[in-house]
Amino acid sequence: MPPPTPAQKAGLHVRETSLWSFQPLISLEPFLFSCLKKSQGRQNTKILIVFAVSIVLVSILFCPMVMAAPLMPEDVQIVQPDPSLAKELSAFFGKWEGASRLGFYIIVEKIDEKKASLYVWRSICGESMAPCWTRYEAQVIKEGRRYKLQFRSRFGNVELTLKGENLKYSGGDSMEPDTQLKRF
Repeated sequence: MPPPTPAQKAGLHVRETSLWSFQPLISLEPFLFSCLKKSQGRQNTKILIVFAVSIVLVSILFCPMVMAAPLMPEDVQIVQPDPSLAKELSAFFGKWEGASRLGFYIIVEKIDEKKASLYVWRSICGESMAPCWTRYEAQVIKEGRRYKLQFRSRFGNVELTLKGENLKYSGGDSMEPDTQLKRF
């Protein structure tokens, strides 16, 4: 049997995890409960409370940094749609944020009756598994009075449609079917 690690000596239980798991690598729960059981005076309880409050405050302070939108691409060229463009089509224009398992943003930087230039940002992009922006040219398709944008990503064919105030991302990536995006 291998010797215990420093974390195990301190009473921390280390879990195996993968990139796709959101479980913490180290569980502090057994450690905190053992401190509560061992606390025989007010001093240990005060230390435990200060420790717990510190963890919460640090989490609150750093959470907005982690959840902030990515920096815009350096070569983005936002061009306002022509005022004569149908309002149903010009509604695609702008910056969109998606709520999915992966971070997801779309910038429709230019749009006309035939095509749209857009950027898509993913928190995991390509083989490097690093976040990145990718530029696409989408075809504008009119179906009755509704419009949709279609383009081919490295994950397959993608359709963007408007559903109320949201932009719906369909296809392309089986990990993110029918992702709803909101303006940001």
